[in-house]
Amino acid sequence: MWMKRSSPLFLCMLLLLVGCNPLPKPVDPPIVVPSEHLSPLTGKEPYPTSPLLWVVDNHPQARPQDGIAAADIIYEVPVEGGMTRFLLLTNGTSSSIIGPIRSARGFFTLIAAEYDAIIMHHGESLSFSGAVEAMGGTHVDLTSINSQPIWRDGGRVAPHNLYSNIAQARDYVGQSVNDDYAGRRWVFTTRHPGTVTQINLRYPGGYSVEYRYINSGLYERTTEGTKEEYVVENILIQQTTVRDGAEVSVELLASGPAYFFTKGQAHSGIWVKDSPSGATKFLDSKGEEWQLTSGKTIIHVVPILTTVQYR
Repeated sequence: MWMKRSSPLFLCMLLLLVGCNPLPKPVDPPIVVPSEHLSPLTGKEPYPTSPLLWVVDNHPQARPQDGIAAADIIYEVPVEGGMTRFLLLTNGTSSSIIGPIRSARGFFTLIAAEYDAIIMHHGESLSFSGAVEAMGGTHVDLTSINSQPIWRDGGRVAPHNLYSNIAQARDYVGQSVNDDYAGRRWVFTTRHPGTVTQINLRYPGGYSVEYRYINSGLYERTTEGTKEEYVVENILIQQTTVRDGAEVSVELLASGPAYFFTKGQAHSGIWVKDSPSGATKFLDSKGEEWQLTSGKTIIHVVPILTTVQYR
């Protein structure tokens, strides 16, 4: 059999070309995660387990807190004396420390019910037990636990020094991945960045929070002049009637003004909650529900007289 031979010159030229222009490496196609497996709380992986809703202190002696960055959704809500408290929704098995953990209020159950969440707290108000029973909810009072997953930090003053570990607490309550998650599902979308870079909240008592938008789509937070270590993609502000007293009263089964900030955009509208276990809807001027940017969200429940400024 005759074989056609390449000339030595041709082979040298071929080797030279290959050496100067290496063949491109194969690129794996992007992995597309089906939307039904994305978290309905963040629009990202992983799909959630039944959430834990942690009651975390925001007294000046409790700052800086631990575990806020591990939360998928952060609520900041009023308590007595013009103070606020965080409600942190955690879904994963993060090994993060979380705290300081404080006592629960009756209206917290209306937020927990939206997410089918277990309330993790230390102590409770007079209205709390009745509210849990009426809602058919689940809670864990860490007061009754004498060992892991809780401990006190000797370097801080009580009651601002009780901590837990998210993964150990999840093992304690026996929660695992729940494909039948029954809580609310936020809707997510993509959008072009806007030009609103600064947001200021000033409560009637003088407490203040500021957010600054950075180009990566994140908002950095400053609390009373101190920069925080966590960032969020979405900010919702829910103005409502708050009555201070021996136990604070916060109207959540109602409606009122709302603001929404994401990707440097600012929107105003209303919020509506029609039933105790129903989702709070945040609506634009056309009555359409706002869609979030994938990532973490903070929801400020604030007194109606709270000043909201942005530019």
